[in-house]
Amino acid sequence: MSKKVVTSNRHVNFLNFGIFYGTCLFICGFGYDEMIVHFKKKKTPKGWVTAFEGTKELWDNSNGGFASKRYVDDVSYCFLVLRKQFDFTDYAHTILAHEVLHLVSFQLKDFLDPMVENEAFCYTHTHIMNQCYKILRS
Repeated sequence: MSKKVVTSNRHVNFLNFGIFYGTCLFICGFGYDEMIVHFKKKKTPKGWVTAFEGTKELWDNSNGGFASKRYVDDVSYCFLVLRKQFDFTDYAHTILAHEVLHLVSFQLKDFLDPMVENEAFCYTHTHIMNQCYKILRS
């Protein structure tokens, strides 16, 4: 008898970087075209949509997810994407941790050197992971 696999719902939520400035759009289980429709329904501000459109080539790859930081008119927009619904397997956890590491690296490079201030870097990684888990378990 096989075990039933538990998966998260699909999610679109904003994350913050704790003590550091910035916002990230967390997307789980949606495709690129679905997100464009979602943005239109929610009347998402143009900067977010334009920045998101700049991630199109990342969606065309066969990756499990990605993190991206895009600039529109000198404003930064961060994205953390898990392409499939989160299934709580070890592999899914490693994809999330991997992409959060990229995200924190992209965002904090303007604030600190992670080799010098690694505690702040690690706490920010933990902060983002905790937000993601809270969303994924809701």
